[in-house]
Amino acid sequence: MKFSTFFVFLTVVTSVFCIVSNQTNETGHYPLTIFKKKAKITINNTKSSLETRNELKCNGYEGLCELRYNQVTFAKTRASFAVAVSSSTIGTQLLSIEEQLESGVRAFHFPIFKNPKTSKEPYLCFPDCGGIDGGLLETKLSIFAKWIKNHKNDIITIFLDNRDRIGIQEIQTVFEKIGLLNYTLSNNEEVWQTLGEMVINNKRLVVFEENDYLLSSSSNWIHSATSSVLKLDYTKQLIKKRYVCSPWGMDEGKSFLEIPHYATRNGTINGNTYINILPDRKKAEAMNNNLYYKHIMDCKVNHIFECVNFMLVDFYGLGNIENINLGLNGLPFPGKSDYDFYPDFYPNVAPNMTLIYEKANSTDLSPSTSLQKQLTENRVKTILVYFCLYIFMF
Repeated sequence: MKFSTFFVFLTVVTSVFCIVSNQTNETGHYPLTIFKKKAKITINNTKSSLETRNELKCNGYEGLCELRYNQVTFAKTRASFAVAVSSSTIGTQLLSIEEQLESGVRAFHFPIFKNPKTSKEPYLCFPDCGGIDGGLLETKLSIFAKWIKNHKNDIITIFLDNRDRIGIQEIQTVFEKIGLLNYTLSNNEEVWQTLGEMVINNKRLVVFEENDYLLSSSSNWIHSATSSVLKLDYTKQLIKKRYVCSPWGMDEGKSFLEIPHYATRNGTINGNTYINILPDRKKAEAMNNNLYYKHIMDCKVNHIFECVNFMLVDFYGLGNIENINLGLNGLPFPGKSDYDFYPDFYPNVAPNMTLIYEKANSTDLSPSTSLQKQLTENRVKTILVYFCLYIFMF
């Protein structure tokens, strides 16, 4: 009786397993789970949760909506407003703010100074007000106010680098005046919301204060990057073919990981010398291709974070940052499916980003022989586990 019961049990398990394993997704490939753990979206409105989620896209993709804000990789443009009008200028970007938004940038860095003419209003300069004149902060933020109003599923992040320690009242007045304050996410949240929740709650603007507590401690809507973001040290060059990913042992209590990833040069502007600040456009294309994801993987394995959240870059538009980020976030390129971003893997082995990148650029969308072989091996292992459990129980 015991022996026959076992065979009935094994037959049922095998049948169920075969049924599940033979199901495919829309592309005809075996369904696999995404590496990032997705959070459940809590929705309080008249529509059903399932109906609303099926309609929802966040920053252009359904797949992002169930990820928490701190589970997403963003390219963050350094001195986002500082456009290089020619190859000889000191600007950090090729694209205007509007063009960056159109190209998929969703995190922006603004060095803020007092207006050099009035010493009052928040003003944008790079590297200081002896260099590029970015105009009033209000003018640039108005671009985001218009974008957020017209793109109701987009989440934007702004980092305020408050160089002259301008007070909260002056900053808040600007956000109120242009209509951005109502979109800001509260800094009192214990757990970061999913992007879907941020869209549904219409809290689609996250504002961080760089390197200080002056603004964040005086408001309920500005987040402290000092408290929340582990910023790795800037390393200009590869050392022994790897990036240095210090500081070490500082992960605890942080929600985000940021890597400064850009090439710099030294230079003199109006008699002032700048070290490791001015952008190096000649190296930007290489920095924004393979070295971009190499830097991420070199540092990710040295820290406990689920992903690298912010990559601070120059000259967005050169290289392949947008497509690499799609892969990092588990999203398909145009014409490709999620399947193409899954590497060949064994249990408990971290994803290999090189394989992900190579698969993403391959025109062959059929499952690889090695992947099918491993899937078969995993099914056999599962059946053996059930067999061992049965023997142990009886």
